[in-house]
Amino acid sequence: MNFYSFGPMIFLVISQALCACSSSCRLDADPFTIWWHRLIYRNLKQLSVSLSDIDNAIHNYGRSSPRVWRIFSKAMEGKSIKMIVIGGSNSAGGGIPDHTQLYHQLFLHWWNSVILPCTGSKLILENLSLGGTGSDFFNLCLQNYLLNVKDPDLVLIELSVNDYGYLYGRTAEPMERLTRRVLSMPSNPLILYITLVDLIEQVNWWKGYPNPRCLNLEDLGQHEIARFYNITILSWRDIVCPMDGEGSKRRIKVKTRMISNDHRHIGIKSHFQIAAMLTRYAQKMFRSLLNPVKRKVSRKIEAIKNIAPLYMKIGVTKPYCWSLITTNWRKPSFSQSLNITVLRHTGFREITPQGPYAKAQVANPGDRNDSFGGWQSEKTGNIIEFSFYLPNLTEKTAKKSSVGLVLRRLQRGSIKVWLVGESERKPVTITGRDYGRRIGSQTRIYFLGVDISSGLKHTLQIKTDSGKAGFKVLVSGIVLGPAGMRDIKQYKPSDTIRKVWSLEDYKKLLIDYTKEKANKNKTNKT
Repeated sequence: MNFYSFGPMIFLVISQALCACSSSCRLDADPFTIWWHRLIYRNLKQLSVSLSDIDNAIHNYGRSSPRVWRIFSKAMEGKSIKMIVIGGSNSAGGGIPDHTQLYHQLFLHWWNSVILPCTGSKLILENLSLGGTGSDFFNLCLQNYLLNVKDPDLVLIELSVNDYGYLYGRTAEPMERLTRRVLSMPSNPLILYITLVDLIEQVNWWKGYPNPRCLNLEDLGQHEIARFYNITILSWRDIVCPMDGEGSKRRIKVKTRMISNDHRHIGIKSHFQIAAMLTRYAQKMFRSLLNPVKRKVSRKIEAIKNIAPLYMKIGVTKPYCWSLITTNWRKPSFSQSLNITVLRHTGFREITPQGPYAKAQVANPGDRNDSFGGWQSEKTGNIIEFSFYLPNLTEKTAKKSSVGLVLRRLQRGSIKVWLVGESERKPVTITGRDYGRRIGSQTRIYFLGVDISSGLKHTLQIKTDSGKAGFKVLVSGIVLGPAGMRDIKQYKPSDTIRKVWSLEDYKKLLIDYTKEKANKNKTNKT
């Protein structure tokens, strides 16, 4: 069993440092006096929240986790803390022109203005967020983006609106898989879940909020994952959609600037609210180090491999990923864990992550760093062929792997995919319906084979099979995961008119393709 233990001497050092910190520094200082943009909001009242609102939105399931003690005691020793953010477009800066106003940047500024001068501990931030991308992609490709921070201490995961679906537990499997992946890192990082809610603001083309019950992954098993693995949830949903007096349903309380001007992302005020939760949580955890009762408790971090999963049925093995999706197009920020060779291509053109088209894949890109490259075709009959070598896997139970294709766009047509290794398999057809044309650009993975042998060379051929005017496909990556990994039907369904987080909404919002086709034919005849 791997563990990290805290001896009595380190607690003496921590106590002395914390006492000195509290007397000479500003641990409990009002963060509004510290943040750069303090002239925007001067207090919690202007943020439309109270201190009790903030406290109630922090579900501290991880208060007794040894990972909490490891990171905050490390900070009290004056060591730098490395933090990464794994999130979607809200964390990537969607709808916010000035990225110094993002919640993680505000927390960074608070830490380095308060904790750094107090203990010498500097917070180092790497934002790995990607718009329209869920836990499934990060689970298989996270290693590609750890070029600058290989051993994080603190990991913020904000994917509760990117992981959607309709079946409790099953929809949350990718989140659990990513969670176990992060907890298994040698640095024993502390995870915090930042949970948002998808609230497209009421504008002319909507009659009301499309998500009136404020549903997200919290309703499909994320809280249970958090309890199971001792992870604290900072729920912005509890701020914007508090429970009514009877605790039976949520009511939407959207105030000015809580939704961005693009009507798609959270606004400046919301980022400040989340930052307030983060600073409040950190202040409490630093204070808890002085608790003499807790100091007597042995603190050991159990290896994740010794803990049976909650929802998952397939184990975690070393993943491999080739992708032209980047978290930061401005600098070298990713490497490839799977070597791919393009054997031939006809009609496909490469879109580099630094190119204007890759950046155009982001809705209202502004100053965002994430971009989505790949190989693109806009006509039928085009072909591209890749080859890759599946390494000999060291795990005794992992002599085979699953192979998945990563698409960032597929509209108004279909593609056929052939996977050839020790034997040729039947082609897999992926259509625009399978991609989910109503939901917009997003990162999707389609598994092509679940038992691919290691130690062999494989080829993957893609042909644009059919397409109408406006047809477009963007192939953005190839991934290798554990054997038996398949598409989860209840995760990110493609056959609804918008995202859902309940079976009831799934049934209600299903696209009736037969009716849609009949209406279209009727219109054409008219």
